Amino acid sequence: MLENLYKYIIYYLIVLCIFSFLGMKFAKKHKEAQEGKQLRLKKLYKNCPCRKSADSGILSVICIYSAAGAFMLAFINIGFVFNYSKDILLMIVLSIFCFYLGWILKK
Repeated sequence: MLENLYKYIIYYLIVLCIFSFLGMKFAKKHKEAQEGKQLRLKKLYKNCPCRKSADSGILSVICIYSAAGAFMLAFINIGFVFNYSKDILLMIVLSIFCFYLGWILKK
């Protein structure tokens, strides 16, 4: 049963990292469009929900808190249960990466 939970958390962190990348890219393109540069997909950059959540700071908060929760769950599982499965180690790596993306979005 816990293995399914770990898989779900891993998939959640992967999707969160993808949304973070999209938010960073679209926020950068939206700033370029506001400066007057010609872009082909100007409406997409303007209306993208990933960009709006990255600009407002909600995406960085979600990334940081989700990564912290996954990181603590993985280390509690390693520390108390001594479970060193590949899912837990992957969850640690993804949580550190997601925390890093949230920290970059915060700037």
